[in-house]
Amino acid sequence: IRNHTVVIAGTLITVGFAVAMWRQMTLCESLIVDNAVLDAARFNNAVAQFRTIYTSEVVTRAQAAGVTVSHDYRNIDGAIPLPATLSIMLGNHLSSEENGSQTRLYSDFPFRWRTDGGPQDNFEREALTSLRTNPENAFYRFESVDGEPVIRYATADLMRQSCVDCHNNHPDTPKSGWKVGDVRGVLAVTVPMKNAVARTHAAVQSQFYALAGCGGLVLCVFALAAVMMKRHSDSVEAANATLSAK
Repeated sequence: IRNHTVVIAGTLITVGFAVAMWRQMTLCESLIVDNAVLDAARFNNAVAQFRTIYTSEVVTRAQAAGVTVSHDYRNIDGAIPLPATLSIMLGNHLSSEENGSQTRLYSDFPFRWRTDGGPQDNFEREALTSLRTNPENAFYRFESVDGEPVIRYATADLMRQSCVDCHNNHPDTPKSGWKVGDVRGVLAVTVPMKNAVARTHAAVQSQFYALAGCGGLVLCVFALAAVMMKRHSDSVEAANATLSAK
């Protein structure tokens, strides 16, 4: 054992390093999921918060001042866009800035001018059903788009006080009788996971280098200690041999 101290220490350190890295890799997937959900939640929340502020601070005051609020605001002098219309525009703008992220605002009761305003696939239909039952819980799923992993993240679009009268009394409303807190539809975002994957891999890589550095340092200390012990042992044995010869 004494003559193979460095080998034994190196083996133990290597095994410990391998176990630590295996543990890190098992945690890597959960970290990617957590980071992806966080990215999607932030993006979704940014659009939702903007819409809330625009509705309460702009639309309400504009309507009180007699300003027209319409989806067709470009063709109406002095008009401003509806909150949903501006939210879709903002989502499209942010999508171009967010490396392929996409935004969807849809409902099972879309206005007639929203030709794609209803749910378009199974995810959107399932999200709408889930959010009508549990509007406080986000609905999300991991999928692949063109071979790239993405997260699709949806939250309930709830009726606000400032929106109820407009939706109930609009001449083109597809449904009346709305109340504050009703689930009007869904705000959904699709966010590529490459940023979450890159951040997680960078964190794991930094931990890899740290563990490798510590393991190398410990191995060097063991090697130095083993050499010193070997020299001391050889010196003692030489001294004992000299004494025995006398």
